[in-house]
Amino acid sequence: MVGEDQFQGFIRFNRYISNTGNAHRICVSCRSMKYVKRFFLGLLILFLLIGAAMFVTITFYKKELNSLLIENLKVNYGLDLKVGDLRVSFFDNWPHASMQLKDIYVASELNGKSEPILKAGSLSLSFNLEKMFHKQFVVKYISMNNAEILLQRNEDGTRNFEFKKQPHDTAKHTGISFEIDKISLSDVKFAFRNKEKQQNIAINFKDLVIRLKHYSDGMEAKLRGKTVVEELLFNAKNGAFLKNTRTLLDLDVNYIFERKTICVLPSSEAEIEGQTYHLTSLINLGENKRLALQIQGEKLKVERVGALLSPKIRKVLSNFEVKRPVDAKVLLVVNIGQREEPVILAEVIGKNCDLVIGKSKIPYSELDFVGKIRSLDSTGQKGDMDHASIVFEPLKGKVYDFPFTASVKVNNLSQAESAMKQIF
Repeated sequence: MVGEDQFQGFIRFNRYISNTGNAHRICVSCRSMKYVKRFFLGLLILFLLIGAAMFVTITFYKKELNSLLIENLKVNYGLDLKVGDLRVSFFDNWPHASMQLKDIYVASELNGKSEPILKAGSLSLSFNLEKMFHKQFVVKYISMNNAEILLQRNEDGTRNFEFKKQPHDTAKHTGISFEIDKISLSDVKFAFRNKEKQQNIAINFKDLVIRLKHYSDGMEAKLRGKTVVEELLFNAKNGAFLKNTRTLLDLDVNYIFERKTICVLPSSEAEIEGQTYHLTSLINLGENKRLALQIQGEKLKVERVGALLSPKIRKVLSNFEVKRPVDAKVLLVVNIGQREEPVILAEVIGKNCDLVIGKSKIPYSELDFVGKIRSLDSTGQKGDMDHASIVFEPLKGKVYDFPFTASVKVNNLSQAESAMKQIF
């Protein structure tokens, strides 16, 4: 038989062993935490040392870098660069130190009478540290803030974006080169303005990051960030597309040097005024400049889809109140720099929708339809809003609870409302 004193002693011994084990585990855990803290502290110190080394190196070379940059733009592109102030920044592209150009101005020397191509409050250039230690100046990152980029064609046909004409692979070596991996834009306004034909493309890059990969025949870019499309004006008579439209971009883009072609890949998306669209585009910047843009979405509000189109089509669509989301696809094709209307091919698909036409109180319900909008001239190459049409085929549903089936074609958008009322 075990006495009470022996039993209590056994319990105290177990408690001692348990506490000793816990203390040992706590001690081991504390030592592990110390090693982890030391590791991260060492890593932080390493980053700081690398950054500080680059900061000191750029500070030492900053005046030489500024001169080389001015020479590079002048010799290879015929551009005149003026800089208000020159600083070294440690935070623009952390952990890379950067040369920061303040109050900069870039204009073409080939046409000094035109507006500058670039005006910026701040432009930061980050360099490859390893090559810089060998006095090789290679720009890897660009950060631009509070800037305006303007490409302008004047009424007399002159342009402010005249560059020296030479293949991209024959640029003269001036001591500084560009192998850019990342571009950051904050509050950067871009505009292509054709005063001769009253056209304007204006976009404000509020907060955009562009990551680049370079190949022998082109480059690949990923664009992520917030923008505001101020307007896409191709024909002053018909008004602007996407006026003051907020977008959230997620684009995958390829550029092919030889063809001078930009491809926006099908994996690209944009959130436009709260709705998500899939984007695909082909932009030819060669001799025959042409833009083709397709926008597609599911479960969209009709009034927001209409906001993507021209004012004339928006006015027609405002007569139709569709009370359920629809699927939509819009194709826009335009010859860049030509005084002509864009080709517009749009398709809207609705299922089980309720519809109100104008101020009519006639109830249309459970509608299924495919609506197609065509703005295309007889040649099939240009837009023609004066003869644009809307076709609903098939169209079926109920009116006053009576089922009906119809096929509707309206050849004159200005008469669309009265025509639809007569048909129904």
